[in-house]
Amino acid sequence: MVHANPHPSAEVPRAQVGQRILRATGALMLIQIIMRGFGLIEKSILGHLFGTSYFTDAYNAARDIASYLFQLADQVIMHSFLPTFVARIREKGETDAWRLASTTFNLLVILVAGIALVGVFFAPQVLPLFVPDWFRNAKEYPPQLVPLTITLTRVMLVAAIFLTTSSLTYCLLNSYKQFALPASADLALKGTVLLFAVVLAKSWGPYALALGFVIGAAAKLGIHGFGLRAQLREYRPVVAVNHPGFKQFLLLALPLLVGVSVSIIRQVMDARFMSSLEEGSYSAIKFAKTLTDVPVQFFPYVFGIALFPFLADIAVAGDRDRLREMLMKATRVMALIFLPLATAVIVMRVDIVAAVFGEASLTTAQPLQVYALTMLISALEIIVLQFYFAMSDTMRPTIVGMLMVPLHIGIAWYGVYHGGWGMLAIPLALLISKGSKVAVLYGLIREKVAGLEGRRSLLVMGKILLALVPFLLILLLGIAGLERFTPLQDLLARLPGKLARVAALLPLGGVGLLAGGAYAALLYLLRVEEMTLLLARLRGKLRTAESSAPPAPAEPM
Repeated sequence: MVHANPHPSAEVPRAQVGQRILRATGALMLIQIIMRGFGLIEKSILGHLFGTSYFTDAYNAARDIASYLFQLADQVIMHSFLPTFVARIREKGETDAWRLASTTFNLLVILVAGIALVGVFFAPQVLPLFVPDWFRNAKEYPPQLVPLTITLTRVMLVAAIFLTTSSLTYCLLNSYKQFALPASADLALKGTVLLFAVVLAKSWGPYALALGFVIGAAAKLGIHGFGLRAQLREYRPVVAVNHPGFKQFLLLALPLLVGVSVSIIRQVMDARFMSSLEEGSYSAIKFAKTLTDVPVQFFPYVFGIALFPFLADIAVAGDRDRLREMLMKATRVMALIFLPLATAVIVMRVDIVAAVFGEASLTTAQPLQVYALTMLISALEIIVLQFYFAMSDTMRPTIVGMLMVPLHIGIAWYGVYHGGWGMLAIPLALLISKGSKVAVLYGLIREKVAGLEGRRSLLVMGKILLALVPFLLILLLGIAGLERFTPLQDLLARLPGKLARVAALLPLGGVGLLAGGAYAALLYLLRVEEMTLLLARLRGKLRTAESSAPPAPAEPM
């Protein structure tokens, strides 16, 4: 753990900053691979056991309701508390900074515990605000749906107390440039839920996952406390609302609080709209969103976490050229990765859903094709927001986000009640509203970073689109060839149902790798800098590994 000067100055050489960001990103990506794998297995167990039924609808709704509290605390604290804490520890020292941390922690526990207790005791009165049709038109749904949702919600709200508190401890660990430990705590949460799902879900149903969620959330907070054990000597049971740092934190937090609250209103309205659709729609939409969230959380989210503390240092130094360079490189990398990925998901959506969630959940393929298109938009949103927050600008992104919420709600409302779009209404609303938000944010940040390298970025985008042509052709031809390859189809037909669906993904994955190889090769020949640097780095890593390899097998790193 770092104690002396945990916040390096902006004068750290670029190479060192880049190496530290990449090291942190690499560690977090490894943890994210495992964590997202756990999450997918959890959803897969739900899908295979219960399909898109009222069991999964109730579990997903209860989990969503508890997550609203966590989202509110997490988004507000990470992007307003962290810069304030960094500034106080640099200007006034650790004791003063921890007086701010103690005040924030104590108030957060009091507030969240109060809200959760109200939700626990008045769940039957509160839940109709989120899923009104399940209560209003109860005869159209299974009779167990409402009581199951009430019980699961009460359990999940207990977990929300631990989760929201851990958002602050997560932020504190990040401020000390500790990334692997808090990410490992997330892994403990996911792993606990998965363990309960594997062992008990068949007999206990969704109750098993809910109980695992409570225990995992408590474990997450405990791991954070272990990581901060040296700093906790500075903790005080105080509520110093007059502390200058707390006032500065509130000034940054209030716009975010309003913005995140509006965003949560959007999610609540989505839940209300989904409760009006047929049984299983809620779960199908959630399953599809989970699949596309995995790659977004896997790289852009992890990269953003590792990047943010360094961006805050660079922004303090006022180096706009460096900020612009980092922003546009990150933007081009996201386009390079997520455009072919979205194409592959759309083409193979039915096979992916059948393998991951089972044939009882095939309705998930319908919203999945739209959510696939939102992956790049979500990745760019994560990246550009880190730059705004690093420059202590929470107002502009908050206002833009708030303005897009009525657009999203209006599109979803029309699609569900008048357009006849069914399950497509929610993902289409997200695609249009979030795409508009990202476009506006990039337009507004031009002044802050002195331009956006528009001509260069358009040239790179044109090369990426050109490389997508052979990528798509290889995918389509390869999939058609596999379907006509009789020996493969005979082999799959002899396998048990679940094993056959998973095994079918292996040749599809081979086709995807072949298409991806052609895509990367063409970008390399077209001299796309980001692809050239990536391949050069990979070759350098391989040469280093070969030249330094000992004659005997090395111990695992």
